Amino acid sequence: ALARVVGESRVAPGSTTVAAEGRPPGKVLVGASVLGGHSHTVVGRPRGAASIPAAVGEFAAALSGAGLPAEVVESADLVIWRKFVLAGSMGPLSAALQMTVAGVMENPPARALLFRLVDEIAAVATATGVPLDAAECRTLCENTFGPLGHHRASMTVDVAEGRRTEIDAMCVEVARLGREHGIPAPVNEVVGEMIRALEAR
Repeated sequence: ALARVVGESRVAPGSTTVAAEGRPPGKVLVGASVLGGHSHTVVGRPRGAASIPAAVGEFAAALSGAGLPAEVVESADLVIWRKFVLAGSMGPLSAALQMTVAGVMENPPARALLFRLVDEIAAVATATGVPLDAAECRTLCENTFGPLGHHRASMTVDVAEGRRTEIDAMCVEVARLGREHGIPAPVNEVVGEMIRALEAR
């Protein structure tokens, strides 16, 4: 979306596992795992650039210097999809259930739903040409969500505060891509519609 406005060469794709929550006015509550140095940020070469601009490296170095470990890679596509496995599963599900991250992980039915979302995302990603292994994605979720404790995902906060969410770019998009590639994604479709219903309130 940014690239359509400012041009591909000026947008560096990437992802981050920094967990934080806005606490207005002017404050941010940072997750315990971030404070412990366990976050990871990856920035890739802009898709419209022939090489990685120096500014991208400088940006990553500034993040690392601030205690947010970051690295620069040639292509961030796989990293983005791996992050999407995290955000696109826990965010919508915890928002629909109004649970914290730990609340989902410690609740057997919720945890089972989470992994069904993850499996569908991995299957859809693979169908689009980005090979994601479902078992590895489940392990990624375990390792990432475990240390977060009772952190509220951003979509959970948005729903609780009556704001629009990113659901159209998450579960709804997974379901759409699934239909396009002949991959069933029923749990993503249902959770996506649940968030839409909550937004409609």
